[in-house]
Amino acid sequence: LAERVVAAGGRALGGVVEVRSAGGVLKLSNLEVRKGGAIVLTGPGDIELDGVKFAQDLAQPLILVAMQGNVRLARSDDSDPMPVSVVAPRGRLEVTGSGPIAIEGSVVVDTLDLDRVPGGGDLYYDTRLDPTTGSRRERYRVLFSDASTQW
Repeated sequence: LAERVVAAGGRALGGVVEVRSAGGVLKLSNLEVRKGGAIVLTGPGDIELDGVKFAQDLAQPLILVAMQGNVRLARSDDSDPMPVSVVAPRGRLEVTGSGPIAIEGSVVVDTLDLDRVPGGGDLYYDTRLDPTTGSRRERYRVLFSDASTQW
């Protein structure tokens, strides 16, 4: 049922789809995203994104939320950057394949092990969102910005 809901709305999601159970892994593959939105997996399980095509004029990233699991992105060397924001407060971001991380969005995860990202890449950290500053209560997310760290 979850795959049918996502597939039916995958062409122009534009809203929030809650999936309560994924049966282990919610696989999102071969979708064409023409409008941003959010897919929230509230129950146990992981979200896996593979072979998804994004519209060139996408105004907002696709937001993937795995409340209890991990988010897995399959990348290849010839892949374009993905307009995706990843939220896995109890999990990790996993990047499979040979390509770089290449995410144009936010990442909020419990664990980000850069040694396990086979294609390397660039991470950008916006110092305005530093949680050690006095304005940290006004800032609640991490963005990729213009200061590069390579590995």
